Amino acid sequence: MVEACPPTVPSRQRVFHNDPKHMTTSQQQIDLELMQRVSLDDPGAIEELYDRFGSLVYRMAYQTMPTRADAEDVVQEVFVRLWRTSGRYDPKRAALVTWVMLLARRHMVDRLRRSRALVRSRVREVG
Repeated sequence: MVEACPPTVPSRQRVFHNDPKHMTTSQQQIDLELMQRVSLDDPGAIEELYDRFGSLVYRMAYQTMPTRADAEDVVQEVFVRLWRTSGRYDPKRAALVTWVMLLARRHMVDRLRRSRALVRSRVREVG
């Protein structure tokens, strides 16, 4: 009788998907080439960028913004900002997903601060 081998236990080694030091050179190159194509206004590249990160940005916006409409507006604004700043992406400093999400987070924080400041100024006008 042949005994079945026990399943292997996955190692507890951490995988650093978002750390550029632990990314493969080919993934860094793919990300850099994508952002270079975005900066050249390649519609296919912009579509690819949205396909890769649109749902992730939307999920964060939906959790952060007060309404669904605000979340949808934020996603559009973030991708316009990504397009305008695409030439600044540096794969040596951050993985593309990290850069996208940091930009999205900063944009959402700025938008929330602006809307709160607007509410405060309107309250002062009324009061």
